Amino acid sequence: MLSEKEKEDLLHELNNLKGEIGHIKDRLNKINKEKELYFSQKEEIHKSIIDHVSGIKGEKVKRNELTAKVRDLKSKRDVLNEEIKKRIEELKVLETELKGQQGKEDIRENPVELKKKIERMEFKIETEPMSFEKEKDLMKEIKKLKKVYNGLKGLKDILERIEGKKHEIRELRREATTYHKEVQESASKSQDHHEQLLGNSEEINALKLKEDEIYQKFFDQKQEFNKANAELKEKLVQLKEVKDNLEQNNIELEEETKANIKKVLEKKEKEVEEKVKRTKKLTTEDILILQAKEEAEEQREKRRRGHRKNEEKESGHEKKEEQGQKEKNKEGHKEEKKRAEHKEEKHKEEHKEGHKEGHKEEPKAADTADALVENIESPEGLDKSAE
Repeated sequence: MLSEKEKEDLLHELNNLKGEIGHIKDRLNKINKEKELYFSQKEEIHKSIIDHVSGIKGEKVKRNELTAKVRDLKSKRDVLNEEIKKRIEELKVLETELKGQQGKEDIRENPVELKKKIERMEFKIETEPMSFEKEKDLMKEIKKLKKVYNGLKGLKDILERIEGKKHEIRELRREATTYHKEVQESASKSQDHHEQLLGNSEEINALKLKEDEIYQKFFDQKQEFNKANAELKEKLVQLKEVKDNLEQNNIELEEETKANIKKVLEKKEKEVEEKVKRTKKLTTEDILILQAKEEAEEQREKRRRGHRKNEEKESGHEKKEEQGQKEKNKEGHKEEKKRAEHKEEKHKEEHKEGHKEGHKEEPKAADTADALVENIESPEGLDKSAE
């Protein structure tokens, strides 16, 4: 059996543990909010990294496609440039051959230019009005030029081949120029995608550093949370041990705690009664409080009736015993007197035992009221009421 000092120490320890548990829960809630905030920030950064990586992949694909295109265009351009060089060499050979032929025959006129000159003069005679004399002079000039031109037919083939080579070179250069422009445009676009890719890579590196920093904060908070949670579990185990010890020794919670609970209930009862008077909507909690109040009153009334019945039974039993004792006293002398005294002592002992048992049978409180008391003791209790 515990001494009064030990009982007081247990109750004091119980209150201290409840206070410590409340503080730990508050700290856990605060740590958890910070932890979840860091986790959300980390997830946002990670999502941004994924978006940047996806962007890098897209830029890389476009850059590689353009790089391949540039490579192909350069290859075609280079082929044309080599062909142009080849044509130029062939042209040089023809021009050398032309100069040699002109040197042998001392020819200064260009057959091609001479032919064009003859055609212009013939066109003039056909289209322009002129005197007979002038027309006659032009015809003589044309005849003379044709004679010269016919003497230059040996060079005509060389000149035509030269003109053909020049035409081929012009066409090849035009095509090569087109490829060159496409190479420059594609290379410029490829460079833009490459720079964008590098920019995204730098942003990813910066985001990864930030993600690592936020994750470290999250991890630290998680460690603090686990530490506080372990501390809470330890305190809850201690609280259970103290409660078990109190229950084993039939020790109720301190009166101050009961009084506080009673005050809270009375306050809430008044609030509910006020709501009823004003015909306001009652919550589930309000209904439970009204039910608890009614059930508690019924239990108190039952206890009062039970006490009255017990008192009446005990009073009737004593009267019967006294009457029997008087009758026995008339029949017996000393022996009967002793027996009556013995029965009287026995009756007193039975009376004491009955009285003790009556006190041991404490009235049961309303289940709903107990639930409310438990809810008030619990930090989460009254928060679960539904509107």
